[in-house]
Amino acid sequence: MSWPQEEPADPLTTQDATTNMAAAYDQEVFLATLPLAAEREAPPSVRFNCASYKWSNTIRLPRICLLPPVSSVLVFSDQVSSDPILQPSTSRVPAGTVRHVGLSVPRESYKYVNARELPSDMSSITDRAATTLLWTELFRGLAMTLSYLFREPATINYPFEKGPLSPRFRGEHALRRYPNGEERCIACKLCEAICPAQAITIEAETRADGSRRTTRYDIDMTKCIYCGFCQEACPVDAIVQRRWSVRPLNSSRLEDGEFFSLVRPMRSMDTERHFQYFRMSAGAFDDLLRRVAPHIQHKPSHSAPVSVAERLAVTLRYLATGMSQQALAASYKLGTATVSCIVREVCAAIWTALEDEFVAFPQGEQWEGIRREFWEMWNYPNCIGAIDGKHVRGPNFEFSTETHEELLYNKEKLLNNGDQWEAEIAANIQADYLYR
Repeated sequence: MSWPQEEPADPLTTQDATTNMAAAYDQEVFLATLPLAAEREAPPSVRFNCASYKWSNTIRLPRICLLPPVSSVLVFSDQVSSDPILQPSTSRVPAGTVRHVGLSVPRESYKYVNARELPSDMSSITDRAATTLLWTELFRGLAMTLSYLFREPATINYPFEKGPLSPRFRGEHALRRYPNGEERCIACKLCEAICPAQAITIEAETRADGSRRTTRYDIDMTKCIYCGFCQEACPVDAIVQRRWSVRPLNSSRLEDGEFFSLVRPMRSMDTERHFQYFRMSAGAFDDLLRRVAPHIQHKPSHSAPVSVAERLAVTLRYLATGMSQQALAASYKLGTATVSCIVREVCAAIWTALEDEFVAFPQGEQWEGIRREFWEMWNYPNCIGAIDGKHVRGPNFEFSTETHEELLYNKEKLLNNGDQWEAEIAANIQADYLYR
């Protein structure tokens, strides 16, 4: 809208212009701010900039028109306004009139459309800078997050994947063991005494046979200077410095180890071979595992710990075949000392778990009954049990004529009373064949 072409004599008394304006704006209330110099005369190029604003006490939504700079307020109305701001007095505003309203209006009652001058005090400048920086960093963070969605992930699947070793890595210390699993350390504490960095701590106890056994051996690697004095001072070559916690040859145990590549598929694919491999069925293996697991379960202290099932499989394979621990360690991709410790620990756990249920020692009259059965069946006097037996090949075995059955009896009685003992020997052999 533009100002009328004719110049009104007095905007406060002229009714035609205000009436036309009120009619042109659909009988609504308008709040306009005009320059003082433009109250009497406004160029045709001046236009009203209108923005919607809702007054708290008006029913209909009026339009507010603001023109900078603010100097005075004109109210065009054809009805009585319910807003106290637009009613400075209690008198009724006639329709189609124009009235001045003071500029001491609360700030909440109007809205600035034109650009205001920003305050130049230090507090305002700091607030604006902090707000700008906050939004800038926020969008930069979001952009960085989105950029990683389209990059190749750099996460290493540890412990299955490992990064390259640093060239400064010199290795780690470890205690060596004998082939039977016993630690070499004799707790002489020479390494603790010779260490210039005082990084070694040893605690020991005395065994029943008078020897000493190490109960705690700690090396603070943050103090170690890798001088090698502990290795040189050890009289039994018990401490070594190794470069890997797991040998590279054994690093593929979880993929190529015999437990993962053979034992697991064999349980469901070839039950007969499983029985030949462990000398027990898969069901018996699971039952034994359930009984033994509480005794050999440990908190993991290694990046790739040996599971309870794998430890039981190693032990049963060793007991079923009698193969060397070195060969067993190579097939399962474990260290020889590790296999030795596993076999000792699991065998002790099997005895603890099955002792009360399957190993019941005779009591009272049962000993007498066993002695009598041994005498009646095998002619062994005062025998209450047979632990095991093994045929030993003598130096003149090729010249002997005794058979395995003949060696089980009294040779003198056998030669002197062959006819008398023949039937009894045959009966004993028939009864004993199930256990041979």
